[in-house]
Order: sequence, then C-alpha cells, then structure tokens
Amino acid sequence: MHSIIFQITSKITALARSGYITHARKLFDEMPKRDTVAWNSMLTGYSHLGLHQEALSLFQQMRTSNTKPDHFTFTTTLNACGASSSFLNGTKIHALVIALGCQSSIPVNNSLIDMYGKCLSPFSANKVFQEMNDSNEVSWGSLLFAYTNSGQFDAAASVFKFMPKKVGVAWNIMISGLGQYGEIELCLEMFKEMRESFREPDQYTYSALISACAESLELVYGCMMHAVVIKIGWSSAAEVSWNAIIDVYMKAGDTREAFLSFQRMPGKNVVSWTSMITGYARNGYGEEST
Repeated sequence: MHSIIFQITSKITALARSGYITHARKLFDEMPKRDTVAWNSMLTGYSHLGLHQEALSLFQQMRTSNTKPDHFTFTTTLNACGASSSFLNGTKIHALVIALGCQSSIPVNNSLIDMYGKCLSPFSANKVFQEMNDSNEVSWGSLLFAYTNSGQFDAAASVFKFMPKKVGVAWNIMISGLGQYGEIELCLEMFKEMRESFREPDQYTYSALISACAESLELVYGCMMHAVVIKIGWSSAAEVSWNAIIDVYMKAGDTREAFLSFQRMPGKNVVSWTSMITGYARNGYGEEST
C-alpha cells in the first residue's frame, strides 16, 4: 500500500507542477488512502499556482480526515494565509502549531512571521520572533518585512541596525518598503548607504527603486535606474522597469512618452497593457484606451 501511495503522490506532484491541477486533484480524490505526504503534495500544488483559498480549504479537509500535519504542511498553509491576507486562518493555524508542539521549527516560525507581516500584524510577528530559541537570516528578513510592510519604519530601522548580518535581501526589503509608502528620499538614501557598504545592488534592488520612483513621480531618477537595468540586461527587472516607467509617465501626464516606452518594450504583458489603458483613461483620452 505504501508503494502505491508513493507512486500516486509522485504523479500528483508532477501534474500540479505542470499546471494540471484539476487532473492532480482528481487523482488525489481517487486515492484509496492518503498519508501526510500526499496531502502536502496537493497543498503545494495549489499554493504554487496561487490558489490559496483552495489550499486553505484542502487543509480543513485534511484536519477532518484526522491526518496529522507536519512542519511542511504548516509552512505551505501559512504561506497561503499570508498570500491571501487571511489573518484569522493564520491565527488558528498558529494555535495548532503550538498544540502539536511544532513551535520549535525554524521554518514554521519563519512562515508565521512572514504570514503576520503580510497580514499587517508586526506585533504578532515580533512576538513569534522573540519566542524563537534559534533564528536565521530568513527570520530577521521576515521580521524586517513585517515592519516595512506596515509602514513602521522606526521599528524597521531598529531591526535592520541589529541584524547580525545585513545580506542583500535586507537592503532590498528596506528600499522596497520605503518606496511602497512613497518615502523616495529615504529610499534613495538607503540605496546610497548600500553602495557605501560595498553591497552590490541586484535586479531586485533596481526594481524596487524604479517602482518607488513611479509612486513618487520621480521621473529623472526613474529613467536613470531604468537605463541601468536595460544596459545590464536583467530580464525580470527589465519587465518591472518598463511597466514602472510607463506608469510614471502616465501619472505625470506625459502620454506621448508613455506610448513611446510602450512601443519600445520588448515583451508586453497584462500589467503594461493595463497601465496604458488606465493611463489614457486617467488623462482624459477615453478613445485611446479602448
């Protein structure tokens, strides 16, 4: 029986990874018996495809089946809670983590901190962090994000200051958080400090900076950052960069430059088309948006 469960679970994993989630679920439902690994496989499939409500619903079914969740179950389900801002479900799962004695797991605690951060509850995130016996770079980064995501930059600065090791992702979290709340001057100051600390900015740094410039209508800085990204050739950052540049031109009322940037954009996606349509509509060009 164990061999059969393993084989079916492997097929479920393969189908889910290929995007055939309906087929994976059908195979899962037809299983004569399911162990924790099988449930985790299906949960992961939903989570990776962004089907977070389906993942949470499946977790509830897992609980009624009396299958005991493990650390991997909790990390996957907590990630679904965070991604869907499901604070209530997150707190219930937190209580279950404690009840089943899994609160000593670093990955589970990191997922709890991340979930609370995404649900805008930095106090709860900090409480989990303070109760951890051991922490790692992910723990610190998740706590830092919890504060920046809720706009509590004094607390974020304190966490950043006392981080045992300031890896690149920590700088990116600070820059992205400041940009999200329109603190463009602090954002650029943080970027300057990053360079002075001999930390080399990566594509995520520039993506965050360009998005911040778009939010604050800092056209000159945005164009400068955009030029750097295009010159280096970072594909994923370039996509964010082009979309942000279009957005900042539209917000500044320069529909001509926005259109020229849109034409030059190598790979147009839903975000870029949406930026153009909403931008034209915002600037009173209803016909161009249709």
